[in-house]
Amino acid sequence: MRWIKIREIREEDLETVHKIERNSFRYPYPYSYLHFLFTLSRKLFLVAEIYPLQKIVGYIVGVIQYKNVGHIYSIAVDERYRGRGIGKKLIKKLLGKFIEKKCKTIRLEVRPSNIAAQNLYDKIGFRKNYLVKKYYPDGEDCCTEILEIDEENECD
Repeated sequence: MRWIKIREIREEDLETVHKIERNSFRYPYPYSYLHFLFTLSRKLFLVAEIYPLQKIVGYIVGVIQYKNVGHIYSIAVDERYRGRGIGKKLIKKLLGKFIEKKCKTIRLEVRPSNIAAQNLYDKIGFRKNYLVKKYYPDGEDCCTEILEIDEENECD
């Protein structure tokens, strides 16, 4: 595996990110919404790129809410590159940016059926917060998870 570089998204990356989004989720965000997130939160929209090939294989996007709550809106890795630590690298990089912005809590939503994602979040330190019934368009529930930032895990 070549070296993975995590960097801020550029507008020309959105097509590739949208393709990864479409291939990763049953109900993907439309391109227009990804472009909105790009405009809203460019510094917190990151891509994983195989370097030096400059091939984007994953992304993560976050937004700051209520001044000190980081919200991970979406994360996905190209299915051909899953299980190689790319998702963990994306999350760690975004957590660092949230910490720089003085976020104290990080939150995300995940399907109960997405065991691989839940295992990753658990390893990073997220804990289950509450269940939202029938959250997704297909009627599946949603698990919300949070990570409290304190001095002990600030530099992990």
